[in-house]
Amino acid sequence: MRPKDFAVGRDRSIGEAMRTIDRGALGFALVTDTDDRLAGVVTDGDVRRALLGGAELASPVSAIMNTEPLTLGEDDLEDPVEAAAGLDARHARRRMPPHGALVVPVVGPDGRVVRLAYFDRHGRLALERPREARAVRSVLVLGGAGYLGSVLVPRLLRNGYRVRVLDLMLFGREPLAEVADHPALEIVQGDMRDLQVLVDATKGMDAVVHLAAIVGDPACALDPEETLEVNYLATKMAAEVAKFQQINRFVFASTCSVYGATGGDEVLDEESRLNPVSLYARMKLASERALHEMADENFAPTVFRMATLHGPSPRMRFDLVVNVMTANAAERGLISVHGGDQWRPLLHVADAADAYIAALQAPIEAVGGRTFNVGRDDENHRIADIARIVQGRFPDVRVETSEVEDRRNYRVSFARIQDAIGFEGTQTVEDSVREIAEGLRRQRFGPSQDIRYSNVAFLRSLVTETE
Repeated sequence: MRPKDFAVGRDRSIGEAMRTIDRGALGFALVTDTDDRLAGVVTDGDVRRALLGGAELASPVSAIMNTEPLTLGEDDLEDPVEAAAGLDARHARRRMPPHGALVVPVVGPDGRVVRLAYFDRHGRLALERPREARAVRSVLVLGGAGYLGSVLVPRLLRNGYRVRVLDLMLFGREPLAEVADHPALEIVQGDMRDLQVLVDATKGMDAVVHLAAIVGDPACALDPEETLEVNYLATKMAAEVAKFQQINRFVFASTCSVYGATGGDEVLDEESRLNPVSLYARMKLASERALHEMADENFAPTVFRMATLHGPSPRMRFDLVVNVMTANAAERGLISVHGGDQWRPLLHVADAADAYIAALQAPIEAVGGRTFNVGRDDENHRIADIARIVQGRFPDVRVETSEVEDRRNYRVSFARIQDAIGFEGTQTVEDSVREIAEGLRRQRFGPSQDIRYSNVAFLRSLVTETE
């Protein structure tokens, strides 16, 4: 990009400066006068502080710009080491960054910016923008101690991200125990419905992954008013705070159950008719629509409609169809099938975690402002087929069938996410059945009937305690 691509006129608004900053992805914009001479620099931090202080987006950027920014002359580039040392000397603290690049405008004799200089943490100079493996370095995970979050967080850390978790910790801190002492992890116990908690949690973050919710139809039905607060109103507030903090990447966990009850074997894509049949699905759909309405040049949320998850997790659940069938087969020698002809798209929880990382690493143009079904095309199964897969691991198990209680029935296409970011997943239902069976055999989990493994049973116990 050329210097003028990072520039905004001094008579332009703070809002336009924000768009320039986001477009350039350098954390600042050059502010120029009517003759294109450098008048100052405005950073994303300048914008945040101004807005927190009551400034309006329509206010002129000249009111908040730094009129004495770091600059270099063209002669300075003849000795890059001396130039880097000079930059340090001009500031009370060391300015070379621990990663990425310090970007400095190079100003010609006429006062116009002729190029940008990039210095790494060792003071090495480059006159072309360094290629970065990813733009996102820090991630806030809302609900990071949950079933999916406790699988995602260690994977983010292994991929070199700085991670902050905001979670109520209803199930304790044990799901994150193995990584709790990691130097790149910060764990915040708090309620995302508290505005100040949410504002503090988003500070300094490059991206938000929003997994926090009351999950599952029965759990949501326990207290519809609280479900509205947590699954819809708090989601809107989280997105508004992220947008205010100029966090462009916001990946939201929705659900394929927004497709609801369909009439047959039609394969549904992201443009198919939606027919949610539960409060959980309706709140997720309302959140999707609210996020898309908020999208603009500065805020590009990504909606992930998740397939039904399965597999082992540090915050284990035995109220998911694959997991509970496997546990019942192992512990009781019995599999209960309600109906059997209903389709479900399924996805291993580890693959789900990898999908979020793929979205964070993808160019924002590929994922921003878009909705994706997240799963595998070859992992659409009928409920009765899931029972047969489990029975293959436990051949002596007895299968009982009953009338259908759950009207959800949807078979889903995942072509869009494959085309956009190459996500396909690698693990199957058979893998989960084997892993869970082995975990139960080795007593890595407690008895599956323990209420801590069921969202609705655990939340019901909390309600009972307060009555």
